[in-house]
Amino acid sequence: ARLEQGELRKGTLWSAVDPAARSGHAEAQFTLAYRYYKLYGSHYRKVRCWLEKAAASGHPQATAMLNELNEEAAQARSDLTTRAQREASEAQLHLAHLLATGFDGLPIDLAESRHWFEAAAQQGPASAQVHLALMLVRGEGGPVQTSQALHWLQQAAASADPDIAQDAARLLADLSLTGPGSAS
Repeated sequence: ARLEQGELRKGTLWSAVDPAARSGHAEAQFTLAYRYYKLYGSHYRKVRCWLEKAAASGHPQATAMLNELNEEAAQARSDLTTRAQREASEAQLHLAHLLATGFDGLPIDLAESRHWFEAAAQQGPASAQVHLALMLVRGEGGPVQTSQALHWLQQAAASADPDIAQDAARLLADLSLTGPGSAS
């Protein structure tokens, strides 16, 4: 009842809204989503999580906000794809990550992610080479290709970035000692 009346102050809002949201109260779910959005922005996973729950319960503002976020994410992904197609390795790498994780709230597409990690890896970023190698070893987004994974890990192991070079060398050693199933 206090939620509908808007009597809660900032300090008590979170402690009152969270249990109500978890028990399925659509207005509380929307309130949490909106608060998270204001604090952390649209890419914070809890924003989308609570909006989806509220929208599923028929909350019209949650549905509208979720649609707006999806449209913004789709446009951003489209713009990023355009930049990636122009062979900008940074855009290719970013797009590959989004496609692999769905962090922008849009569907995951591992085959497309693998394509963009490969495009970026061919231009040299060692982080793209490591990510591509892991996808190749695991068969994510396509068939397992251990020999190609080894190639990309060898390239990354020669990186000027000591952290990436060390990670790649460790993965190479793991693959050499125990086979492709150990890379994780």
